[in-house]
Amino acid sequence: MIKLNYQDGETYTAEQLMAPWQALLNDGVYNVSGGAFLVSAHSPADLSVNVVMGKATKNGMFINSDSNENVLIEANTSGYNRIDIVVVDISTATIKAVKGTGSSSPTPPLPTSTQLVIAQILVGNNVSVINTGNITDKRISAINTALLENNGWIRDAQTGLITQWGVVDIAVVDGVGTQVITFPIPFPNDIFVAIPTVSALDGGESFIEGINCAMIANTTSATIKVKNLINTFGTYYSVNWFAKGK
Repeated sequence: MIKLNYQDGETYTAEQLMAPWQALLNDGVYNVSGGAFLVSAHSPADLSVNVVMGKATKNGMFINSDSNENVLIEANTSGYNRIDIVVVDISTATIKAVKGTGSSSPTPPLPTSTQLVIAQILVGNNVSVINTGNITDKRISAINTALLENNGWIRDAQTGLITQWGVVDIAVVDGVGTQVITFPIPFPNDIFVAIPTVSALDGGESFIEGINCAMIANTTSATIKVKNLINTFGTYYSVNWFAKGK
């Protein structure tokens, strides 16, 4: 049976009213780059973190936090480190910390179906403060964002996975060339893969047998190196590069 929203004379449950938005919008934060729901250490440092106000979506429900909040972190006396998560919980309309379990290899607790994770907090055994280095940003955008150019990027709103790409001309001297590139945007946490490929040689030549091409990358930049083991014709290599991370 098909039910069409919204028809005159019909009544709808909250779930039915949210259904169109749930189909259209991803779970996540609006204006991630602007700092919405960013979690940071309190100043002066103590066992709490600050959360910036912002807007988000979870399960089709629109969330509007109109003030900055301070979230308490429970003391850890377990004898091991612990990882907590900071969540926006639509079942209670709160921003709160969900306590993890102390362990020699701690892992964060799993959120419930009504919780949107915005950060992880490493809580050391018997620590009295949470510092910036203990906080890992876990926000993802509610909207797929992208800069689709020759040197561009796209962020998947569901997973937070960022794909970046570009092309660079590398000058060759005696068959060897090196070029440092800066990614269009930095990877917030880690880079998983970085791959360069030689697309052509100067002068219209397409013979690329024997070319070594390497890409050494960090979260903000990469060094691309080419080495021609067979010939040295042409003055530069055109290299396409591709990288993924979060």
